[in-house]
Amino acid sequence: ADEVNEYDLSNAWDVSSASFLQVKSITTEDTGPDGLSFTQDGTKMYVVGNAGDDINEYDLSTPWDISTASFLQNFSVAAQNTTPTGLFFRPNGGSMYVNGAAPGEVNQYTLPLDSLRRMRLFEGFRVMVNSGRIIIQQANE
Repeated sequence: ADEVNEYDLSNAWDVSSASFLQVKSITTEDTGPDGLSFTQDGTKMYVVGNAGDDINEYDLSTPWDISTASFLQNFSVAAQNTTPTGLFFRPNGGSMYVNGAAPGEVNQYTLPLDSLRRMRLFEGFRVMVNSGRIIIQQANE
């Protein structure tokens, strides 16, 4: 299916307690989604596009609520992997790792500073990068 399904867990980390909550169609961006990742604050969702050989980025206007996801951009990994299946981000957001079946390897990508514009440094503050300028502000601003 060309969608992301969200489940509620009545017991944290216990998949046997899962109940279906909602679905988000991503057919427009990819017809073969495989992997999924979120930023730590839940405001961004990344989907591995197996059919498009890319990573699709979504903004979530309500953190962790996939019904509020809107497509932002994609990043092609076709030159390195024609069957991407999963991804992982370093906790600081500075690198992205994509694995896949063809050619059966893990590729590391260094993300530009602009990709780190909303990374949290520590509780109550965030970092934003705008045209190479680093801005630190309190989260409530």
